[in-house]
Amino acid sequence: MGVAPKDFDVATSAPPQKAMEAFRAAGVKCVPTGLDHGTITAVFPAGPVEVTTLRRDVATDGRHASVSFDAGFAEDAGRRDFTINAMFEDKDGKVLDFFGGQADIAARVLRFVGDAEQRIAEDYLRSMRFFRFWARLGFTPDPAALEAIKKTSQGLSRVSQERMTAELKQILAVKEPQPVLKAMVDTGVATAVAPELEFSPVVSPEVVGPQRWLAMLATLALASTARTFDAQRLGDRLKLARLETRILTEALCGFACLEGVPAERALAMEIIDAVESAGGEGSFLAFFLPTWKAAAASPPWKGGPSAAKVAAGIAALARLEAEHGLLRRTKLPITGEDLKRELGLTPGPALGETLERLLKSFRNGAWSTRAEGLALERRAAPD
Repeated sequence: MGVAPKDFDVATSAPPQKAMEAFRAAGVKCVPTGLDHGTITAVFPAGPVEVTTLRRDVATDGRHASVSFDAGFAEDAGRRDFTINAMFEDKDGKVLDFFGGQADIAARVLRFVGDAEQRIAEDYLRSMRFFRFWARLGFTPDPAALEAIKKTSQGLSRVSQERMTAELKQILAVKEPQPVLKAMVDTGVATAVAPELEFSPVVSPEVVGPQRWLAMLATLALASTARTFDAQRLGDRLKLARLETRILTEALCGFACLEGVPAERALAMEIIDAVESAGGEGSFLAFFLPTWKAAAASPPWKGGPSAAKVAAGIAALARLEAEHGLLRRTKLPITGEDLKRELGLTPGPALGETLERLLKSFRNGAWSTRAEGLALERRAAPD
């Protein structure tokens, strides 16, 4: 494809133990990473290389296979998932392509090796891998493959949720995953992965970096069910990390409060406090605001009864940021030590109440520097 690979995998006719002996005899460290499946890892100074013995499946339960190491290259290629993944290059540069992988790359077509239903039945996770490769490469999916995925979608119940979620994250991370998500719905795969979530077409949020998939997930949740959506339930279903579930929860809660922002300026800062305590400093502008914009521009919110109020709330938040930079005011320039030293306050409820009062007035634009804040508090203090 003209793309530099990140790593290289080696196939060999040597049995795993023989392969290990050969590397060790050459002074290369070797780790038995998956002997049952014929895989070892040779550790070179430039990086590790996986080495797998040619194999054929003896039996499979739809997820894991028992194998024997008496196959040739053609038989080994025949047990792989996609034609583009079933090619070898020998030490002289000759490509061994038994199933038309090069032609499918040229035509930008993604298809299974041989009988699609049989390939899926050997490992039902391959359905999710198909959608992940489609999303990443942008190839045209083979119609026969989609039909086979639809017929075998119930088999995904044998796959661990963690493995399905790992594939889903990579699908959601691409720039425009909507066609793939629609196909996941049409084939029944979406229901197997997350029955709580409606994989409806949505606007892609303008979020970059490792959390893009989470922004897409939040956009789907907001656009499909909004306030009635249970983020904790989805997090439990997908086996998300605690922080990921918390960020998802705050995205939904903050969106539900947007209608009140134009009328209550203080609410804006409360929203920022809540989301940035979950997502970290700067996450409001980098993650939450673009996610809410995408959700508000997607059905049903785009034409729903609350659409105008939600849009007004988003616009108000953006305007406050553009005009005053108030949304960046997350750190009070006055500390408890300042109040004890400058105003003579002692530790206790009164000190905490003073800090809270100063924080609200600071974020409402009543003052901006440490000196101004202390002067304001001196004037407010009783004689």
